[in-house]
Amino acid sequence: MDPALRVMLLDDSPAERELAEEAAREFDPDISLLTVSTPEDAERELLRFAPAVVLIDLHLGRWHGRDLLPHVRGSIGTVILTTTDDPLEAHRCLAAGALGFWVKPLRFDGFAELFTRIRALAAER
Repeated sequence: MDPALRVMLLDDSPAERELAEEAAREFDPDISLLTVSTPEDAERELLRFAPAVVLIDLHLGRWHGRDLLPHVRGSIGTVILTTTDDPLEAHRCLAAGALGFWVKPLRFDGFAELFTRIRALAAER
């Protein structure tokens, strides 16, 4: 039995992925965080890893996070993470099926709040 909450982060920035992994270990070691860098990696890992929550970076190089939302199906809670707080983009992402449009933490300690929000979202599902 795996009591960990499974979370997948799709982000094309190696530094962002590494920071999230370090923050998960520090702030919520009961979260099992899998980071991937491309939509293809995410698609390949979705069934195997079976995350409860998927975090998708809004800008992924040649991809747009909003366009990936229809590919994440089932009871998975999907959230767009971004560095911008654009109300129009938030509306578009929510209309496309995201359950949240959250601004990425600007500081390391901001991840504690992010993990609290992830747990709350997973509990609602």
